[in-house]
Amino acid sequence: RLLTHLESHGVLTALFASSWFLTLFASEFPLSFVGRLLDVLLSATDDSVLMKVALRIMSELEAELLQHKDMEGIITLIKTVPPKWGQEKLRCVLSDALCHTWDGEEAAMYA
Repeated sequence: RLLTHLESHGVLTALFASSWFLTLFASEFPLSFVGRLLDVLLSATDDSVLMKVALRIMSELEAELLQHKDMEGIITLIKTVPPKWGQEKLRCVLSDALCHTWDGEEAAMYA
């Protein structure tokens, strides 16, 4: 549902997620979140950590994103709201992302 909404408004994931992945979220998120994420990445055997975190962030934003009807509003929301979340919410986002195990179909889709 969210993907359809984003696509119908011309929102490509490259417009926001590329900076997340290229900088390991450091370009926009608080240092405490980035530091914890780096700890996880350095110790993880799961190579889908970044994708899981990005998807969890989008999941948290879904209700708000579905209310926006223009590309600019959607991109602005994605780029400005998550970095302002408090440490507790960001910790929960990271924890929830790491707890999610993908079945074979999901893993193949995001590989």
